[in-house]
Amino acid sequence: WLADQPAGTLRDAFIGEFVRGTFDSDPEDALTWSVAIADEAKRGRRLAELFPKCRQRDPDAAMGWLRQQNLSQADSAAVGAP
Repeated sequence: WLADQPAGTLRDAFIGEFVRGTFDSDPEDALTWSVAIADEAKRGRRLAELFPKCRQRDPDAAMGWLRQQNLSQADSAAVGAP
């Protein structure tokens, strides 16, 4: 359903809330959806919020997810990647 929503503020808001609710059951999926937030500042805040929690919870899974991503410099900075 989220993927079918038109790009824009409302879609970003839906994704933002979805990832908050999904994080406990599927942190990697929540992170992946966070990357789909179009607004760079909102995306960065969500990644900065969720990635450290994921890394604390399961460092290997978090780093595995990070290695599979092609993040922008801003997104890399948000998650604290070198």
